[in-house]
Amino acid sequence: VKKPDALPVRLELASHHQRVGEPDTALSILQEGEIDGKMPAQLRLAMGDIEAQRDHFDAAQTHYRQAAGEREAMATALLRLGSMHGNRKDWDAARQTFAEILQADPDAHGGAEGVVAVELAAGRGEAALAWAAARVASRPADPLASDLLGRTALRLGKVDEAENAFREAQKRAPE
Repeated sequence: VKKPDALPVRLELASHHQRVGEPDTALSILQEGEIDGKMPAQLRLAMGDIEAQRDHFDAAQTHYRQAAGEREAMATALLRLGSMHGNRKDWDAARQTFAEILQADPDAHGGAEGVVAVELAAGRGEAALAWAAARVASRPADPLASDLLGRTALRLGKVDEAENAFREAQKRAPE
């Protein structure tokens, strides 16, 4: 396929080239995917992934930020950007990015998971636990908030607190 015009075909072809160690070719295929002068978010996400894998973090961040400009891709793009920051141990940037997701959509559980994961990875277990507890308090009907608190407490070896949170998650869960 010399000119893959269908988005899924372009993504699959780029993915193939990335898998066989040809990231420049993969990027080229994606970069040719503009539609009416606009780059679809899915292509921007894929370009960000390739650049992040190549340790071209500034380029990856640019692609993720541009993808985040499209409402339907915002959470996915920021999750990937936050994860990239976390993988680089840039805890403040990671936490800020995950908080950005929650600011745009307080129901975005991935953003909450990201904040807790960053705090735990940074060695700030008590901060992670406090943040998860605050989320439970602010979202009294959300079983996922209680589940996150339970998993955080369990990770910190606080079995009784974890068990209580898991019981609360079960009470909150729809039947």
